[in-house]
Amino acid sequence: MTDLNNRKQIAAIDKANALGSIEQLPEQCEQALNECSEITLPDDYPTVSNVVVTGMGASWLGAHIMQGLLADRLTKPLLVLHDYQVPEYVSGKTLVIASSYSGTTEETISAMGEAQDRDAKVITISTGGDLAKFATANQLPHYTYIPIHNPAHSPRLGLGYSIVAQMVLLSKIGLVSITSQEITDMIIQLKKRVAELTIESPDNPAKQMAREAMNFMPIVAAGTFLLGNAHAWANQFNETAKTFSTYMQIPELNHHLMEGLAHPVEVQKLKFLFLESDLYDERVKKRFSVTKEVVEQNKITHFTYQPKGGTKLIQAFDTLLFGSFVTFYLAMLNGVDPAPNPYVDYFKKRLKEI
Repeated sequence: MTDLNNRKQIAAIDKANALGSIEQLPEQCEQALNECSEITLPDDYPTVSNVVVTGMGASWLGAHIMQGLLADRLTKPLLVLHDYQVPEYVSGKTLVIASSYSGTTEETISAMGEAQDRDAKVITISTGGDLAKFATANQLPHYTYIPIHNPAHSPRLGLGYSIVAQMVLLSKIGLVSITSQEITDMIIQLKKRVAELTIESPDNPAKQMAREAMNFMPIVAAGTFLLGNAHAWANQFNETAKTFSTYMQIPELNHHLMEGLAHPVEVQKLKFLFLESDLYDERVKKRFSVTKEVVEQNKITHFTYQPKGGTKLIQAFDTLLFGSFVTFYLAMLNGVDPAPNPYVDYFKKRLKEI
């Protein structure tokens, strides 16, 4: 089994340097903050009445985290879309943010084209590709970045770019109140956490949780503003650690999932991961406590992560960072290279052939 304290052993498995991308999450945020602060948006963009963010895969993850994080600050309705088509209500009064790491995601390009046809106010976020070309050709505002702090070139490990870019751009339009200082404070805290969780920190909590997760199927449960993080953890268990996982929301799961924990016998291979927070509503906190009782009564094990930090912004990014380390260490324990996604690549290839 891989020694999680041995960088040389880890590098032999982690061929694309996924670890480097995880360790540079703070720098991703810093780059996006600095670069997006310089973007000028058209004068009529603040007149929108609703927002649609379109993205797939990791780009959906970033939007989902941002949506939950800013839910109590947004001044207009925001929909996160992961499909080819935009809703019927999209019009000239809609802001559409089209986000695709590669800039080549067909669903996102299709939705963006529909939005443009309906005179929506469009912003694109990508590293280039057709999305950036479209924005340039149509003189649309866009954040096209060089992901220098994502050496693995893996979209799910470059979420700092998309999340911070969306926050800054929404703030520029006046749709959310968030300051550069708040983001800077989060980045400072994040840099400290990297040092606490990386290879040279022996037997740190992320390594311990990875060991606890081995040979189990994690069900990630979160409430309110951390639901997007639960989605990201499940995604990274899938793609990074090549481990089955899904996510649920509290209180929603309390209305049905608890009755499905008895059968089949293999349900004992589930393991609940509760993303808790002292910033949750008191009613939600109570639900976590009772949910754990039900899980235990069904003889299913569980563990908990309580993020560091005194604000929702800091806690959300702390949770993102911690989950990235946990799933990376689990990949090492499973002996799998965390960056490649062979079945996703196979699926895309076959889809083009049909």
